[in-house]
Amino acid sequence: MHVMTAAVRCDGADVAAIQPGVSGPDSERVLPPDALDLRAGRATADAELHGTLQHPIVSLAAEVRDLNVSGVESLAADLSATGTVDRLDVQAEVRQPGGNVIVASGIVLPRRQSLDIHVDGQLSAPGQLVRGFPLTGRIDVRADASGRLDSIRGQGTVAVADARYEDATVGTIVVGSIASTFELEGKTLQAAATLADVGARIRASLDLAVPR
Repeated sequence: MHVMTAAVRCDGADVAAIQPGVSGPDSERVLPPDALDLRAGRATADAELHGTLQHPIVSLAAEVRDLNVSGVESLAADLSATGTVDRLDVQAEVRQPGGNVIVASGIVLPRRQSLDIHVDGQLSAPGQLVRGFPLTGRIDVRADASGRLDSIRGQGTVAVADARYEDATVGTIVVGSIASTFELEGKTLQAAATLADVGARIRASLDLAVPR
């Protein structure tokens, strides 16, 4: 039995030089390389490999600061993953000034190219997330996603408290509370929202297919 131990550290990598793409089984493209517009950010990562040649165990911890992605600015992210080539336990947290926090945790099965992830998030300053976003309020998100990378199934809820729509033309509209649900199957997203204080219900269906 051959026991091994190795450690690697990367300090201050320029995230803007990285343009990742994600492929599913049979090399089907799930996320094209230019889907994420990385404008800035510095990354630090530590990786350790130990165990035996037959059963290696990997541990990864990474942090990114001052990250700008597709127009979303001033992000900080922490990622950890521990496990084997068959199963990784992962956790990620993304933060933004103003009280925007999203936390994801679960398992990833690299050989099967599948995952099972739970997401919790609170956006206390949605205007910070998307510049010029006309909706203010507190947004709470809960979601679950599972399946192969090319056919992920997901469902969740989004609740907005004290929602206000502000537009230079129409002025301020007090929306009140919004409760919504969504369900993802493959590349189709079904969503429904109830505006309790307005007495309205909205349904939508979106095709999320990535052009080849």
